[in-house]
Amino acid sequence: MLMALKKLKLKKSEVLYVGDVITDVIESHKAGIKSVVVPTGFMKKIYIKRAHPDFFVSNINKVADLI
Repeated sequence: MLMALKKLKLKKSEVLYVGDVITDVIESHKAGIKSVVVPTGFMKKIYIKRAHPDFFVSNINKVADLI
């Protein structure tokens, strides 16, 4: 992830990591990137929220509202 940012010449503050499981939130936090969770039904919302994502949206279309 960090290699991609470097290659694309992006700052961490310019990126959102969008995922649907706890590991996505954990990895985004490790990288210092804000996380957005879009639940897909694969994992229960309550478990994902325990990972403390920066944002939690109901569907992928709502991600654009965060930009």
